[in-house]
Amino acid sequence: RKSSHNSGRLPASARPRPPPPLVLFPMAPGHAVSVEVVAEPEEAGDWAVLEVNAEGFGEGELLLHWGVGKLRVDEWAVGSDAQVKTTPASAHVQGACQALFPPSDAQGCRKIKVEIKGDSGVKGFQFCLHRKPSDWLKNGNTNFLVNLARVQGAKIFRNRMKAALEADAKAKHQVWSCQGAEVAVFASDAGGACNVKALVDSEHDLVLQYGPAGADRRWQSSTRLPLSKVEGTVSEGAVTLEGPECQKYLMFVLHDASANQWLKDGGRDFAMELPAVEVAKFQPQARVERASSKKFGKFVKEAMEEDGEAATMKEWSVGGMDLVVIATPTELECNVHVLVDTTADLTVQYGSAGADRVWKYSKRVPLASMPDQAREAFFSIPAGDVDKHLMFVLHEGAVNRWIKEGNDDFCFELPRHPEWDRLKREEDARRAAEAEKAMAGRAAFLASR
Repeated sequence: RKSSHNSGRLPASARPRPPPPLVLFPMAPGHAVSVEVVAEPEEAGDWAVLEVNAEGFGEGELLLHWGVGKLRVDEWAVGSDAQVKTTPASAHVQGACQALFPPSDAQGCRKIKVEIKGDSGVKGFQFCLHRKPSDWLKNGNTNFLVNLARVQGAKIFRNRMKAALEADAKAKHQVWSCQGAEVAVFASDAGGACNVKALVDSEHDLVLQYGPAGADRRWQSSTRLPLSKVEGTVSEGAVTLEGPECQKYLMFVLHDASANQWLKDGGRDFAMELPAVEVAKFQPQARVERASSKKFGKFVKEAMEEDGEAATMKEWSVGGMDLVVIATPTELECNVHVLVDTTADLTVQYGSAGADRVWKYSKRVPLASMPDQAREAFFSIPAGDVDKHLMFVLHEGAVNRWIKEGNDDFCFELPRHPEWDRLKREEDARRAAEAEKAMAGRAAFLASR
């Protein structure tokens, strides 16, 4: 779920927005649970002040059921009043403490203030929401958990955010919280270009992979930018988008190479709406059309001759290269031959799809070198897996570049062999017979009980 901070332009006289939540937990639509840093220990008489916010849970009785981590962040122990106190006050119950949420404010949010003594040694604050008698609301299968050691990192992150907004009060910005990381992106009109700055608070070394997109939010290109640690756990990166890169949205994801983990906005790529930039003065260089290689044409002709009269072929010219796919049906499978006129090390990622062009599976095959700057790959699709279309993309791993047909995956209508339909009917009949036999055996077993 996205942070409640809205993107937008601030007037020059406006003060920077309040700090983002320390933790924003994903919930079902219409509900939100977050923990916000209200004050640091040095700002509140040696006490850190947090605020637990519950939004969209109605006005019925709702309890904050909580404990603290003393030896470990994820430990559950009962905190003493000298360590932790809440407003409204908490009552001690068996193995925990409970505080009753007050009624909702004007924004429909119910809040409990939590104060933690700075030198108490408390490492974690853990909680869940409870409605009597037996309704427990958690973060999936686990309790909501706040790592208090991250408060300092959050403070640096907020200070960096504040400085960025003071430096350019008109910058459009947006804030997210995902998988333990805080993300902020700033974008401003630079007169025919767009300056973009990313701030990330995470213990990991991350790479920003980004690309421009139109209103449909489909990536038009992809570029990787390693983020550099600037202070504590906070990393930063900046880039200038020019000319056709200044689209409606900047799409991006964060990559943690150490764990090969991709950080996204829930299940989707991050989408930052960019400010409108006047790019009329941008004059792209005239494109030089690339002539097809005669030798590559010879390879294609030879491949078609080898595959026979039953083969079908389709050609593309994309990304400065020529691409040809040849498919030949046999009784038991469909053989596919991919040829690309390039010296780049590429991999073809493919899968079958029906009329809706939705991938049913995904496999990868590297392209092998041919003489005179050409690459090729062969693979076979079993007759039972062949559908109306072959969907595929090309990937250049050295620069992490995905090559598509514009914004869409390549789509090739596969030929069919008359034997496939008979084999499919036989396979369907065999499976139906097996299912009927199993049902008959089950019925006999139940009858004999």
